Amino acid sequence: MSAWASLQAEIDAAEDGAVIPVTEYISAESGDSALTIPRNKVITLELSGTLDRGLDEETDDGSVIINKGDLTITGGGTITGGNTSGDGGGIWSQGLLTLNDVKICNNHAHDRGGAVYSSYDHLELTDGEITGNSANYGGGFYVEIVPEAMTMQNGSIRGNNAKYGAGIYVSDGAGVKQNGGEISENRASNNGSGVYVQYAAYEMTGAKSEKTQRAVTAAACTIWR
Repeated sequence: MSAWASLQAEIDAAEDGAVIPVTEYISAESGDSALTIPRNKVITLELSGTLDRGLDEETDDGSVIINKGDLTITGGGTITGGNTSGDGGGIWSQGLLTLNDVKICNNHAHDRGGAVYSSYDHLELTDGEITGNSANYGGGFYVEIVPEAMTMQNGSIRGNNAKYGAGIYVSDGAGVKQNGGEISENRASNNGSGVYVQYAAYEMTGAKSEKTQRAVTAAACTIWR
């Protein structure tokens, strides 16, 4: 069993509320699937290492993590190497998702959410770096449907790419509240280099000015091996 599959087995066997430390560089092998948090399971990944899906080409099951439960990720580690033909290159989530000081970088989704696709539940981002991700819609984040779909407390969304909404794409009645942090140096080939809002709401307080954002150099992706 690969280290990736062993981590999945640990997730499956964990009791609700369990904290699983991930301190090393763990890469998926060719036969491994996305790490999946089962429906209704409450779990924390204390990630100080790296989870690397290692995909060079799009695949149907190309996300790094699929969250159907209540997932918290913390610890300053890195999520990278996702490459999906659908949604959510780094994380696909239809459950509660809390990201606290996490780096999500160099992931790709053909459709929505290069770093994170979140629907039908709440996403909370505190600190961390979201950089180098890409998708057609929402290079960094794609959130939809939930009125309080996402809150952002500080953190950095920089250097992501998309056709629409390179930083964040907010759609279909979703609401986003940003308090501090920065969204900068993202590139959209059509509209919304920073944020694209479609039939949705976006509230921003305490963020850096556009002039300041343009002066910031895009963050590099840090991978611990």
